[in-house]
Amino acid sequence: MKLDRTINRRLADLDRKPRPTSPDPSPDPPPTHSASVLRVGEAQTRRGSLEELLPGLQQTVGEGAYWELLTPLSALGDWTTPAAEHWLEAMRTERFPGSLLPAGNPTPAGIVFFDTETTGLNNEPLFLVGMLCQDREALYIRQLLARDYSEEPAVLAEARRLLGQAELVVSYNGTTFDLPYLQNRLRYHRLGQFKPPAHLDLLPVARRKLGRSLGNCKLQTLERHLCRRERRNDIPGAEIPQAYHDFVADGEAGRLCQIIEHNCFDVITLAEIAAHLA
Repeated sequence: MKLDRTINRRLADLDRKPRPTSPDPSPDPPPTHSASVLRVGEAQTRRGSLEELLPGLQQTVGEGAYWELLTPLSALGDWTTPAAEHWLEAMRTERFPGSLLPAGNPTPAGIVFFDTETTGLNNEPLFLVGMLCQDREALYIRQLLARDYSEEPAVLAEARRLLGQAELVVSYNGTTFDLPYLQNRLRYHRLGQFKPPAHLDLLPVARRKLGRSLGNCKLQTLERHLCRRERRNDIPGAEIPQAYHDFVADGEAGRLCQIIEHNCFDVITLAEIAAHLA
């Protein structure tokens, strides 16, 4: 996925050290986003509003507004360093996509790893789409957040646009869950259909290659055995719907930080697992 000049400027701003604020005459000022809240194990200790804990940018499309978080992988600390190096090295040596590809030969910048967060399992509102993308050799996470239920159509429409630009969309159980869920919610809001140009679901690959040796092929099981790391204080997936409902009800974003962190680490792990499986 190619970045436009605006996003390149924003990513550069995020990696710079904080500096005194001053009026910005440009029509597209850089965000005040800081990824420090996403360091592993810290999110659950925070309390405050969305703007305080997860500063980003409000974006507006034809379907409405949504909140965008744009995080360079380098801002997430040492936890992500092995994942980033493994992924980039795999791309440089062409060990991935290799035999995992369903068809074609996408460029590194054309591959997008994605994951969704929803309020249920049966066509209930979807509120977060996270994407790990690459521009040249810079990895970044882009997250589209619905701050309340009314912003879901905007998140859906923008996710469809961004994923539709990718040469290859990579998921974990996306064939059974994420993509059908996205399609169902688009249909629910009468926003049309979506089919990615090419899709690779790593779950069947993991089951075929590792299922017997690991016992189960949950994403975090592979994370422990292949990536050799354990998450601390990660929010259980079963608690995510209620945590989001609570945020919508009272505006307290502490638990929402945990969801954002969980989603970040899922897409990072997905990329590293892809390199391992290849």
